[in-house]
Amino acid sequence: MTCDDPLISPRSLFSWSFSVPRISTGILLFLTLAACGCLRGAEGPQPLAGLPRAPVGTIELHGELLQPGQDAAAGFWMRIKPADPAFEGRRMVELVYTPPPPAALAGTILVDHPFLLVDHHLRLVAWNGREGLAKITVGAGGYRVTREILVGEGIAARGEESERQVAGPLGWDLRLAPVLLAASWSPDSAARIRVVDFYGELPAAELAWQGARATLPTGAATVEADARGRCARLVGDDGRILISVKTLTIDGK
Repeated sequence: MTCDDPLISPRSLFSWSFSVPRISTGILLFLTLAACGCLRGAEGPQPLAGLPRAPVGTIELHGELLQPGQDAAAGFWMRIKPADPAFEGRRMVELVYTPPPPAALAGTILVDHPFLLVDHHLRLVAWNGREGLAKITVGAGGYRVTREILVGEGIAARGEESERQVAGPLGWDLRLAPVLLAASWSPDSAARIRVVDFYGELPAAELAWQGARATLPTGAATVEADARGRCARLVGDDGRILISVKTLTIDGK
């Protein structure tokens, strides 16, 4: 396989600045292999009724996200690209965010700019931690999760690889679920989806919504729409703002 190793334009979206670097040939190869038929076993013949339906164009959103294990919301930026024939119709996702601390993820270290591969319901197909050890692929019966576990303290601390299997059908990452909900939601929509804490230890659960009301593993919440009918905020019944979306565009609009 060959690729053009495209350059992704730098973005400056938060109070700090960052540049999204090149997608290397190795990363593209990893995502391509993750999308190939030999890794499709967990999809199986699943009923698709009721699963989220995200817009088919390029979805780009940024704002602030509050994840389980975090004391305060932090900035994020996500771009979900259209289905790509190079990845058997999967969608590449670029993400820059603040991962939960290792203490909230059973010692797992995550980089703040992974690449993801998802299907048209935004269910995870692959996670590439880039320079980190963390990665996720799909195999027969479920997910194969590689975690980078922090071992030791201070200058002696180091990352070690640890693998585990997560059985069951495809789903959303539990900690990114509010962002994926925002990308998929519309005022008259209704959906339900499995959510999995791939790198932490929270049990797999279900996220569902109908109209403005949503039920997440962390509790019930209300979606507040902007003037265009897109998700502006997801507010828990306990008053916590789980996500605040500053901009959300579809094909640049």
